[in-house]
Order: sequence, then C-alpha cells, then structure tokens
Amino acid sequence: MKLSLNQNQKRKELIFTLDELKSNSEYFKNLLHTILKYQNLFEYNDWEMTCVYFTLFLNKARKDNYILPKNRKPPLNIDHQKTFLDLIERGDLDEKIILKLKDRPLKSLFSDLAFKGVSQSALNAMQFWYDHPNRIKLLYHIPDPHELFQYQVNGVRVVTLIIDPRKIDTYILKKRDALSFLLHDLEHADHFFSHPLKMIGQIGFYQSIQNYRKEKWIVDLLASDPTFQQAFYYIISDMNAYVVHMLKCLKSAFDKAQQLNSFYLWHNEIYNQNQELLECLSALNSQSSNAKTEEKLALFYEDLGREIEDKNKADQKYSSAGY
Repeated sequence: MKLSLNQNQKRKELIFTLDELKSNSEYFKNLLHTILKYQNLFEYNDWEMTCVYFTLFLNKARKDNYILPKNRKPPLNIDHQKTFLDLIERGDLDEKIILKLKDRPLKSLFSDLAFKGVSQSALNAMQFWYDHPNRIKLLYHIPDPHELFQYQVNGVRVVTLIIDPRKIDTYILKKRDALSFLLHDLEHADHFFSHPLKMIGQIGFYQSIQNYRKEKWIVDLLASDPTFQQAFYYIISDMNAYVVHMLKCLKSAFDKAQQLNSFYLWHNEIYNQNQELLECLSALNSQSSNAKTEEKLALFYEDLGREIEDKNKADQKYSSAGY
C-alpha cells in the first residue's frame, strides 16, 4: 500500500500522518522484524544496517519509481564488490528497483542515485559515512544531551534507528516518524561535516565545555534553573552553527540566568588570562562587537578543534591502511 506524504510538512521530511502510521501498524512492524532478521543473517555493519533500513522503509512507504539514477548506466562492478542486493532477499523489492540496484557497488550507491523525496543532504551523509566509518555512530536509542555531547566533543555525529516495534507506528518525540527521524539525523551530520572550518570551531567549543561542564557551580546552576538547563543542553548537543553564534547563545543564557560573572570566570581560565580575547568575548551581543573581534574568537576555537580533527584524520588513515 502506498502511503501519501503529509502535505502540511516539507516534502523532504517524509513525515506521514499518525492515521497512516496507525492504520499500517502491522505493516511497519513486520518490515522491522524482517530487517532485524536480515541484520543477524547477513551480519550487517552499522552503515549497512542503516542503508537497508532506509531503503526498505522508503520502498514500503512509496511503492513507486522512487530511485532515480544520476547516470544512465551503472559503473561496471569489475571487482564484484558487495551490492545492495547482497544485503536482502530478492523478493523484498520490485523488479524495476532491482534493475537499478543490482550492479551498483555499495560504495557508490548514494553518490550515483537520487531517492525521490529524500534531501541531497541526507544522501551526502550516507556517502560520507561509507567513506569515514568512524565519524558517524549508529545508536538504537535516543541519546540524552550528555551522551550526544561526548560523541560531538570528539568530532563524531550520531544517527538513531528506531527498532522498538512499540514506537514504529507513532511519531518519535511527537515530531517525526522513524524514517524521517533517521533522515533528520543524517542531515544534521551532513551540515556538520560539509563545512570543515565551522566543524573544527564547533569541536573547539565543545572542548572548552568539556573541561568545565562538571564543575560544581555549573552543575548547581543546571539543577536550579530549568530555563538555563534547556538552553545549555541545546547549545552543547543540538546546535549546529558557527562557533561565534554558539558563544553568543551561551553568553545570553548565562546573562538570563544572572550568572554572567561565572561566564567570564569560566572563559578567563580557558583563555589563560588573555585579556584581548576576554575583551572580544565581552563585546559579543553588544554594539562593540564587530567582524574583527569575532574573527579572533573564531580562530581561537578553531585552533582548539584542529588538534582533535588532525587526530581523527590520522586515525582514519591508520584504519584505512588495515592496521
């Protein structure tokens, strides 16, 4: 049965109505059972599991010609590399879809094909993940802000697959169905990795948070001020932005909590008594702020993050060499 997209949502989000999810509850639960069976049978790695989940849910949801080759002919698979059809049983897909997938190596699946209704950003993330398997972490639960932060401080993004049959026929966090929840995570990953300079600035920001987020004064503030807690957790786990914008938001959160002195004390330690940087920080969210002062702050955090990113690149090179 073909499901229709909710016309009140952006097409790329692939959000279905609750009525559609509920009326096809057994349909989705059976599909989930099949995917989990294949996971054990074919011994998927994390990327392969996500690839199968993505494609089979999209296939069952759309039931039409939803895969569009960017190239008229698939590349010759002269090395007999693994294809998508090695991950499933043939009867799961329409023959027209099988013809588009059968000769395409997994490594080029998301660069050679477009998937109707799916953003290019989500496809970019899947391709990046294939090429850099250590940079995206697959989870089967929704992480809390602390867990998310621990991955992101090391330059790793998280993707969640919903495999609980009790949740497969409802909106996750009251916002998205399971498929669009996955796509949303992939888009966030792409936004992070597709802007390298912004990414290392974010990693540097996370590193500065890492050193101080467990100190008693901030733990007490988080426990006593729900508004600050909400802002702080959003900034350290869900915000995907230029580092100066993140600093502005953090400064504003401290200001609203009437803890601006703590904010400056914190950053005084980070900047090692660097008065010029403290003055640049003080100028944020005021008329004294300008491109020059913001650039100095950005460069500082980018330097903090570059060390972590250089280590990630070295680890990737080491792993690719087969050690």
